[in-house]
Amino acid sequence: SFASRDPAYYGLDEVELSRRRNWTGSARNQIGTVKRAVEKGKSNPAMARHQDNGTSRTNYYSSQDNDDYIASESDRQLLLMRHPNY
Repeated sequence: SFASRDPAYYGLDEVELSRRRNWTGSARNQIGTVKRAVEKGKSNPAMARHQDNGTSRTNYYSSQDNDDYIASESDRQLLLMRHPNY
């Protein structure tokens, strides 16, 4: 999102921005697929006993925050590598 505001500053063109958006979307889809598979595994009764302590909702939000942070940092690092002064 930062690079799309001023692509020339980062030395990017629309093709590169589009490629990055596609990569980010694909990565998020893959993460969603893995999360759904993990959640499906948690529905197993043996696994449910371990999740009944009330922390599953907290873990979900914590996991989402971690995923958002990782995605953000990955994008930031890519932009820094493309910046001419680095």
